[in-house]
Amino acid sequence: MNGRDINAVAASDLAYAVWKNGAWFDPDTLADTPCQLSQPALTVLSNGDAMATWLADAAGDGSAVTVWASVLRDANWSVPVLISDAAPGGRNWPRVVALPDGSALALWSEEDSSGAVLMTAKRGREE
Repeated sequence: MNGRDINAVAASDLAYAVWKNGAWFDPDTLADTPCQLSQPALTVLSNGDAMATWLADAAGDGSAVTVWASVLRDANWSVPVLISDAAPGGRNWPRVVALPDGSALALWSEEDSSGAVLMTAKRGREE
């Protein structure tokens, strides 16, 4: 062994880059936490905002997975919001869908002893 803890939780940032006027801008960080971030999803809302969802695994072993969301408005991401607390069982495959009325619907699966359940959270329309 070389002295490194091979069981350490791998921290990861959630980054994004913007394509504008025929070029990519430098990447920037949307979420920066000491846990594993994975499975990002993105949609554009009818008012031009974008909404992202992703999973955060604080323990690194799937036992404390939470679902988060953030909104891009006027080139700035909102502070990430927790939309599903960690609980026994798993969380997987977060998705976000723009609805015709301008709102957004986040969906993900949760697993418990009885099986998998589809969960949702709705973000109201903003002008």
